Amino acid sequence: INNLADRNRITAVTQWGAAPWTSMINAFFGAANLNVTALDVPNLAATTSLRSMFQGCPALNTNALNGWNVSTITDFSNMFN
Repeated sequence: INNLADRNRITAVTQWGAAPWTSMINAFFGAANLNVTALDVPNLAATTSLRSMFQGCPALNTNALNGWNVSTITDFSNMFN
């Protein structure tokens, strides 16, 4: 999304899937209408940064992030800015 033109079109993440994510940098940056309702968790084993992942997402339900394994993450900067 990276705060570009389609940022308001995404409204929900209902499932993360099993494939490992390689980058979450700016993934949902600026998605003002985003709500995460996924019951599964993303596979973050192949990424080290969540920088600005949810920056500018005021509707985000942070309870949906419980249980994430962030042991490989070294950069959380601006994740929820």
